Amino acid sequence: KPLGRPIGFERPPRTFENDPVDHRSWRARRDDFHNYDKHLEKRKVMFKRMSKGYYKDWANLKYNQGKTFLANPRVFKKSLSLYFPNLIGRTIASAENKDTTSVLRNKVSVVCMFTSAWAENQIKTFIGQEENPKLREAIASSGGRAQIVRINVEDNFMKWWMIWATMANLRLTVSREEHDKYFILNRDLPLTVRETLGLSNKNVGFVFLVDEDCQIRWAGCGEANATEREYLVKGLHRLLD
Repeated sequence: KPLGRPIGFERPPRTFENDPVDHRSWRARRDDFHNYDKHLEKRKVMFKRMSKGYYKDWANLKYNQGKTFLANPRVFKKSLSLYFPNLIGRTIASAENKDTTSVLRNKVSVVCMFTSAWAENQIKTFIGQEENPKLREAIASSGGRAQIVRINVEDNFMKWWMIWATMANLRLTVSREEHDKYFILNRDLPLTVRETLGLSNKNVGFVFLVDEDCQIRWAGCGEANATEREYLVKGLHRLLD
């Protein structure tokens, strides 16, 4: 069924949220360690992750190739739209960590999230030059007001290390203008982010149309059909207008 309601967080993102580096003082860490309620919260998250089998995501691909919803024909109203969270990771342009909010703010962005090569191939059905040339034309003619942002989530250390070992090859497959917009996260997303954004399957690609205030105005997943590609292009033009 089509995505019938806006998805995202109710509060605007802040650039320091979801930082993989713990910047708290030793006293704050010690207080958290002795906080029983926080231990219970961490235990609930751990049980949720453990209750999902390793092969379950792959098994679910047999249902519509993992597609869980159809994209809406029109963008969500701004007054009803929710926010894309802040994420922090390295880009293929630099080894230093960078936050997504500063990249998304004041731009109309097509945000692509994926983990596996299978999911990345699904993303191409939405944004690929051959698959959706009208989208590329709209971005090229926007005068820098529109962009594509990729977020590659690699929770497996060996896969993450292999990506960095072959970084030169990866840079060749992405245009130079998009190097600082290609994020690689070296840990899994927080469970709250996955649940709030509807990222139910790690092997499925997700695409979000995010406005200049980091609000999610449209979303799609899995392999795009012809009408979904058309909806994405129309939504992009609507936000640019």
